[in-house]
Amino acid sequence: MPADRLVSRASRRRSLSSMETVSLGEAAICPGLTHRPHAASSQHRASRLSSPRGVGVFGGTFDPVHRGHVASIVDFRDRLSLARVLVIPAGVPPHRDTPASSGAQRLEMLRLAFEGETRIEIDDRELKRSGRSFMVDTLASIREELGASEPLLFALGMDAYLTLPTWHKWEALTRFAHIVALARPGIESVLPPVLQAWEAGRRVAPDALLDSAAGCIAHLELSQLDVSATAVRDRRGAGSDWRNWLTPAVADYIETRGLYLQSPDAGADDGGPARTPAEPGRLAGTTNPA
Repeated sequence: MPADRLVSRASRRRSLSSMETVSLGEAAICPGLTHRPHAASSQHRASRLSSPRGVGVFGGTFDPVHRGHVASIVDFRDRLSLARVLVIPAGVPPHRDTPASSGAQRLEMLRLAFEGETRIEIDDRELKRSGRSFMVDTLASIREELGASEPLLFALGMDAYLTLPTWHKWEALTRFAHIVALARPGIESVLPPVLQAWEAGRRVAPDALLDSAAGCIAHLELSQLDVSATAVRDRRGAGSDWRNWLTPAVADYIETRGLYLQSPDAGADDGGPARTPAEPGRLAGTTNPA
C-alpha cells in the first residue's frame, strides 16, 4: 500500500478497561513464555521474505520528519519482512511544548517523506483522539482492528525502552503487541532490574516475533543516522544548513510554508507518540526522535 494513502479512522477515546474484550487466544501469545530465544531458519526466513506479514507501529512527533526517521522505518519494515508499518504522529503531548507545526502539516510532511514507499501507512488516530494519548490505548485500538491472530510489533528506541516502567500501564503493552527495542549496532544497554525480570521468558530473537501475535520482546539493531528534529529546527531557525537532513519534498514544503523560522529550541522536543508526564517515551537518540 503506497505511503501516500493516509489512514484516517474515527478514533474513539477508549480506556484500557474498555479494551478488556480484546482477547488473544493462548496459541497467539508469545512462545517465549515457555521457550528459549531462538532464530528462524534460513528457509523459514526466505519464506517470510516472499510473503510479508505482521503490522509494525512506529510513532513520534515528526516535527519535522527527517532522513533518520525514513531510514529507520524502512529498515524496520524490511528487516522483519512486515506487511505494513503504521507511522503514527503524536498529538499535543501534555508534558512538552506544543509542536512547532500543526498536526495537518506534520501529516503532509510524512506523506511527502514516504511517497513511493510501499507497505508504509500514515495513521492519524492519535491526532484525532481527544484528551491524553497513551500508547497502551493506541495498541489496543489497533489490536481490535486486526483481530487476535495478526502479529503486531511496536518499535521504540532503546532510550525509551529503558524508561518503560514509568509509562502508563506499561506491563499491559504486551497484551496487545510485541515490543521491539531498537539499538545501535555494537552498543549494549544495561537494563534496570525490573526490565530484566519482565524480559525473562519473553525475550526472543527478532525473527521469532512473527510466530505469534503478541507478548514477546526483542532487541533489534538498526543503523541510525545522527540527526534529530530538534537540530533541524534549530539550524533552520538560525539560518544554517538544514536541507540535507530532510528529503527534498519535505524541505521544499517547509520553505514554501515558512515553517521553523522561529528562534532555535522553539517547538516540541524530540519524542515519541503523545504521552503523559508518567510516560515520557523519548524515542532513542537518533533512531526515531521526532
